[in-house]
Amino acid sequence: TQQQTTAGVLISAADAVGGTASPVALGTDADIYCYGYIGDPQEPMPNTVHSYEDIETRYEAGAVRQEIRGSTGDLVYLNGGTQTGLMPGETYIIIEPEEMITRPGTSQLIGRHYQYIGQLRVLCADDSRSRGIITQACSDVPVGARLRPMPQLPIPLARIPSLPAWCDPASGKTTGTIVHAQGGTWLSNLGEGQLVQINLGRDDQLQPGDFLTVFRDSPVPGQGRQVLGEVGILTTETRTATAKIVLMRYQMKVGDYVEVR
Repeated sequence: TQQQTTAGVLISAADAVGGTASPVALGTDADIYCYGYIGDPQEPMPNTVHSYEDIETRYEAGAVRQEIRGSTGDLVYLNGGTQTGLMPGETYIIIEPEEMITRPGTSQLIGRHYQYIGQLRVLCADDSRSRGIITQACSDVPVGARLRPMPQLPIPLARIPSLPAWCDPASGKTTGTIVHAQGGTWLSNLGEGQLVQINLGRDDQLQPGDFLTVFRDSPVPGQGRQVLGEVGILTTETRTATAKIVLMRYQMKVGDYVEVR
């Protein structure tokens, strides 16, 4: 990163352009409703996609395993009804449970990542069975996908702060770690605009619109930390949060540290 000296203070090129005079939306509807969250590994979700109205056209002749999936506009049969909370006319978010998430470099379990893959409106329901239509799909919706009441998650508005200058000390506030990134925990080239999960949440007094500095310890003993960029919080759970990379000096990876501004 190019650097310049202004009035005797060393700043980076990123510092010179970082920040904005007025609040901006930190994300989009897709950021909020097409990524997901980290939750209880055994979170109860009794309502699932059972099959599709045109199921016979979706079978692959001779396939050892049928990968039956649907998309926007498809009619679906659901396991679950009014006894398990489904109500005609209501919209539900479609979820696919994914891998268990541990703190990078340890065996400390944080939770399971639940991927948001679409939205579904229930058209009719009896006690134990329902029918619905997929109203939005982030990706193909498999048989067995689970339903959860549609969360109301407003997109936060905030002023994006400038990156800390090279000589600025750490804030001394709560620190955590990037534990998941959209696309997988293995990613090591995260940059501006990408979504991540961190292991801080509401219990740490974190809320949508907050910012955290992303940093990495120097491999050289005695040297200060390397500031990589900035993330803005979109949504929070009890002990985790979804964030978006809003400023970047260097590429980030799962396992990098974050510090509350």
